[in-house]
Amino acid sequence: CTSPMEGLDSFFESLDSVVPSEPTGKANFDIVSIGSGGFFHLKGRSNGEQAGPFSLTTLPVPLVKPQDRLTEQIEELILDFKPEENELFGYEDKRWFPSFSPSCLFTSPKPSKPERALEASVDLLTGRVTGFKEERAEEVAQGEATDSTSLLREPGAAEDFTGGSQEYIPFRPGGADSSSFLDTGSDAPLLLTTDGLFEFAPASLLETVPGVSSALHYNLATMLPEVITNKEVENVEKTKESVSYLKTQSSAIKDAAYYNSVLEERRSFNQERTRQKQSMIDVINDAAPSFIPEQSQSEEDDEEDSFSEDEDGDGEIKEVTSTWSNRKVKRASRKKQTQWAIQEERDMEDFHTVVPEMAIDYPFELDYFQKEAIFHLERGESVFVAAHTSAGKTVVAEYAIALALKHMTRVCYTSPIKALSNQKFRDFKEVFKNVGLITGDVSIQPESGCLVLTTEILRSMLYKGADLIRDLEWVIFDEIHYINDPDRGVVWEEVIIMLPEHVSFIFLSATVPNTYEFADWVGRTKKKPVYIVSTDKRPVPLEHFIYANDQLFKIVTKEGQYLTSGYQGALKSFAEKKEKKGKANAPPGGGRVRGSYTKLCRNLQKMKLLPVVVFCFSKKRCVESADGLGSVDFNTSAESGEVFHFIQSSLARLTETDKKLPQVIFMSDLLKRGVGVHHGGLLPIIKEMVEILFSRGLVKVLFATETFAMGVNMPARTVVFNEIRKYDGNLKASRDLLPGEYTQMAGRAGRRGLDTVGNVLIAVWSKDMPDPPTLQRMVTGKAMKLESQFKLTYNMILNLLRMSGEFKVEDMIKRSFSESSNQKLISEKSGFLKQTEIAIEDLDQIVCKSNPSLATPPIHDYYNAKEEVLELQAEMQRFILNQPAASQFISPGRVVVVKTKEFFNKGGVIIKQLVNRTAATGGLQYFLADNSTKQVSKYKVLILTGKASRDVKEQFKVIDLELHDIATICKAKLKTAINELKIVTIPDQKYLSELVNELEREFITHLPHLPPGLDPVIDMKIKDLDFNDLYQKHKQLESDLKSSPCHSCLHLTEQYEEMDKRAKLFKQLNAYQYMLSNDSLFLKPEFDSRVQVLQQLNYVNDDKVVQLKGKVAREVSTCNELIATELIFENVLTPLDPAEAAALISCLVFQEKSESKPQIPHTLTEAKEELEKIGLTLANIQIDNGLQLDPLDFVAEHINTGLIEVVYAWAKGVSFSEITTLTDVPEGTIIRTIVRLDETCRDFKSAARIIGDPGLAAKMEEASQLIKRDIVFASSLYVT
Repeated sequence: CTSPMEGLDSFFESLDSVVPSEPTGKANFDIVSIGSGGFFHLKGRSNGEQAGPFSLTTLPVPLVKPQDRLTEQIEELILDFKPEENELFGYEDKRWFPSFSPSCLFTSPKPSKPERALEASVDLLTGRVTGFKEERAEEVAQGEATDSTSLLREPGAAEDFTGGSQEYIPFRPGGADSSSFLDTGSDAPLLLTTDGLFEFAPASLLETVPGVSSALHYNLATMLPEVITNKEVENVEKTKESVSYLKTQSSAIKDAAYYNSVLEERRSFNQERTRQKQSMIDVINDAAPSFIPEQSQSEEDDEEDSFSEDEDGDGEIKEVTSTWSNRKVKRASRKKQTQWAIQEERDMEDFHTVVPEMAIDYPFELDYFQKEAIFHLERGESVFVAAHTSAGKTVVAEYAIALALKHMTRVCYTSPIKALSNQKFRDFKEVFKNVGLITGDVSIQPESGCLVLTTEILRSMLYKGADLIRDLEWVIFDEIHYINDPDRGVVWEEVIIMLPEHVSFIFLSATVPNTYEFADWVGRTKKKPVYIVSTDKRPVPLEHFIYANDQLFKIVTKEGQYLTSGYQGALKSFAEKKEKKGKANAPPGGGRVRGSYTKLCRNLQKMKLLPVVVFCFSKKRCVESADGLGSVDFNTSAESGEVFHFIQSSLARLTETDKKLPQVIFMSDLLKRGVGVHHGGLLPIIKEMVEILFSRGLVKVLFATETFAMGVNMPARTVVFNEIRKYDGNLKASRDLLPGEYTQMAGRAGRRGLDTVGNVLIAVWSKDMPDPPTLQRMVTGKAMKLESQFKLTYNMILNLLRMSGEFKVEDMIKRSFSESSNQKLISEKSGFLKQTEIAIEDLDQIVCKSNPSLATPPIHDYYNAKEEVLELQAEMQRFILNQPAASQFISPGRVVVVKTKEFFNKGGVIIKQLVNRTAATGGLQYFLADNSTKQVSKYKVLILTGKASRDVKEQFKVIDLELHDIATICKAKLKTAINELKIVTIPDQKYLSELVNELEREFITHLPHLPPGLDPVIDMKIKDLDFNDLYQKHKQLESDLKSSPCHSCLHLTEQYEEMDKRAKLFKQLNAYQYMLSNDSLFLKPEFDSRVQVLQQLNYVNDDKVVQLKGKVAREVSTCNELIATELIFENVLTPLDPAEAAALISCLVFQEKSESKPQIPHTLTEAKEELEKIGLTLANIQIDNGLQLDPLDFVAEHINTGLIEVVYAWAKGVSFSEITTLTDVPEGTIIRTIVRLDETCRDFKSAARIIGDPGLAAKMEEASQLIKRDIVFASSLYVT
């Protein structure tokens, strides 16, 4: 068949070959049916070859007879083509638009999905198609949401689109190896290159068609495609035997994005096209990322040699040769180690050329790092943007949102805390309309293209296999340095690991020192490069001052230079005033707080340095400091009026009773005067009022805790540190601020576009001035590194066990940030493993040279026994050296055998024992033990070097050794008296020569063995029973060795060395195999212990299949899953009413301290005791299975009864003002606990449905309704 049109008649004559009737045999090609989806390949027949007896198909049996009009429909399809000009392809595009009748869906069987699909290669800059690549479809059997991890599986229920379901399996994580489809073993089974040629991989072609007795034989020399004619190549001569592909589909495909329905046409080969192509390649190469390896000139020449054009340049092909095998070899030879983290400096002067059409326009000129990040986003690449606070990282996030909305995909913006999610929802809503919000208690427009949510919500979507994940193009991780959080940092790692392959990442962070390390981990884990875009330039530079005695002393300039003179000036002024008055500035929190802060704020107001954020590291200190300002008013009358109207409109959503809460009245008065307080104990609505008024410039002085800097992006002109020490809950003690903490808070100073410089003040009150090195390190030190907080949880284990082995818990551990450094060495270790295996294969078989007929040479047993003797000797030596009596035998003149890295089994003599020194126990024991000390004995030893030299100084070396460096304490003592003066201080050549000669004679005398050691029982009088057992075993083994025929064999040394070489190779092999196995993972022992706990509790069976209790535990994500599950299965909630049940469950949610003693009903008291008993039992079960924890600490951490009375009263309908009198817990904490309790009640409700307990489900529903009222669930100011 020379062209489709010439063979059209034959084509229709052979159409009957697709049905189980005998082929006509008239056409010179056969139609091979691919699957049952209506896909066909045309397979040419050589001259004289006849059609086979059956129709050709890839199915095990021929197709059932299709509809009667199949032939007629295909004829109409082929003849009714519509040529049209396609700008995307740049030439006339011949396509056929098939008609489709929905009625056929009810008369035809459901077609199987194709095994292969064409993917187009598109120039990212011009949008032009440069070629096609046929690849194996991801899966043939796609499955359903309950049994498949494929993105191509059937969708789940519509109501589960956003949140997913516990019945759904998570999608396969990106970067994870797929085990559900075959590996073809080649880079590309079929490739259409940019020159229009197909490349075939012979190993991947199907030669024996199922259902056909004879095989199909492919000849690479004749398997070149036909050149399809068009206006530019009408005169192209017939090539060698051609292959063409025809696809017929049952649905109308009119969009140009479906490139697999397009017949690719050959480009002309004239010189003009060549020049145009080369110019385009130049543009692409200029914009190409640096990780793409450049093609060498020799490789270009080889590919150019594949075509030989005539001198006239008319595009006629004179010779075409197949170079598939050569190219495959070249691809393998030029493979380089992939660079996963890429930090390149690219000139962005041509930004508007490479990004001609912005997804969103900005009224200002973008900064360099913003342009670079947008450039990578346009190319669909992941980026890590590291820049200082207020540098403009949000622009990158906004552009990704605009890009996703333009592409009709979705984007998720994740934040570490709910408050920041609400704020970003409001900000993005002002720019984009298609924005939704999902938090624990709020869901607004979840179907939106841009979703703002917390990281925990996204993790839940991933584990529950939500279909929304399919539509994701980007996930934006804001404040990624939150990964350092000890409790919640693991959530970030889980989400990054679990996201599917098609999702790209945008990480936004303040500057961190290990950006490259983190990006490399993400890229290596997800198998896609991550581009680092960073800038150290602050949009508003900072100046740092010490505030002492009402004066400012500059210690760091805006260029970052530390000024020692500023510190000295502050120190002098502070000392003078302290000496004069006996005290310096008033201590914060004392009786003179009112005057101190009033004076400070007035001075800042005079210097026009307001607004100011004063950081205090105590909620109580914040309130006291704000109250200390008295009646000072920083707002004008107009500003006070604006604040008053805002407060009234904000509080309108509260009941009259809630409006009269003490905190509401107190904060309203402060806000009217331009003063605010911000900490975790505030009512959520009050906190939002403070944030919004501060962002509008109506709060001039704000006293805040550290959370304001971590979660809310609201800069001020000045930042004041009330002190530079904070209480650390982990250490349970106060410590200095870390440089990263100081930088995070100080970064709030300086408003872009408003201030030329930001001011940071360190207030020094009555205490001493900070230590100079500490202050300088804090102010100028590096930020905190990103560190892994990965840990195993039962919820994670139970979720991953559902994935049927496609992605195991070990895979999650392996891909964690904590294992990053080890996994980077995997390829190197794999290479060493292969080398070791080859070395073992090359070993010759050991044959006994004395008796070659022996099947097993005796050297094997001899070597094993000798190794056991050496191990026993080492164990005995360790025991001996730890005995107090050992030191008396190691006296000057005693001959010893030493073993160090430099001197192994070398002879030596003790010169003298050094003075014992006391060493603190280091490492982990320093923190776990009582910091005990140990005695370390050291000895000065003369050691023979073994060098052949006439100079006696070259024959020995004097070094200091510890006891463990001595391998054997020999029986012999040198006769030559030891004189340290003649050896070390003033070397005596004659004396040294005699000493060295005597020591050498002692060792030569006993060759080929070492001098005998002191007998620990006979000579050293050691009578320990355990040691005596080792001693007797050692003597018996030595006796067995001497009776072995190998012991006196002349070939012993030679064959022993061969055995030793073999043994070391096998040890090396075992070591590499261990390092590459899951057993080498740091958390593997803990995982095994946790699985044993789950098996003992019947959450999973012996085959690690999740059981009913495990399914219930999976539903619980807001508290300890084991305690909650046992609480349900022990029926502790059954006798309780809904209010009591809510109060009891609050014990699993509340996490802060409370000194109040709750007064609760008797039934609730009994339930509380049962709950604590469950917690203690679970702790002991975990300890029994090898987990390290303290039972009382476990119960105290996960069961806290501090708010049980408060929640019970609230569920009974008591007003909020009344329940605040029942506890010392701040109002904001109470609300946060009750809101989280509502989420936990929903988890318990879902668990009740799983076990089939409608009574418990109804009780949880009622409990949820009882607590959802009034100020606790007042709507956010950001979302309404």
